[in-house]
Amino acid sequence: MSTTMDQQQKNRVRDALLADARAELQSSVESVEGEHAAAEVVEDTSTSVDDVSHADEAGDLAGLFEDSASRQTERVAQIEGIDFTVRDTVGVGSVVEIDGQRYVVGVVATPFDADGVSYEGISEDSPLYQAIEGKSAGDEFTINDTKQKLTLVA
Repeated sequence: MSTTMDQQQKNRVRDALLADARAELQSSVESVEGEHAAAEVVEDTSTSVDDVSHADEAGDLAGLFEDSASRQTERVAQIEGIDFTVRDTVGVGSVVEIDGQRYVVGVVATPFDADGVSYEGISEDSPLYQAIEGKSAGDEFTINDTKQKLTLVA
């Protein structure tokens, strides 16, 4: 992997992260819609206690999926609000490489790929972020009694 990244490459990382977050949001929205449909009991037909019970369970699940969709909506908005300008020091919106692993700083993200490289997210309140904030490529830091080196900051 290269130890440099230009703005176009970084934009592709942002776009891949957003696409992944939007796909997760869409999945959550579809789950909510499905559970709402399952929670409906048709009043003009005879219903059994089991039908009502299943509808109640589906309604409970719909609430959980709505919470998930709400969190996913917030995550998409958070990503859209991050400045992904190439930079020399670690801050929110940086892309960093540590021990061959690449991360996007400032957002929790499940692994995603951009340009054939896998990335994950680092939250602002994580111990790792606290250890690398303000550092540059080539700087060393210690976390969990292990010395490591930033090989890329963009």
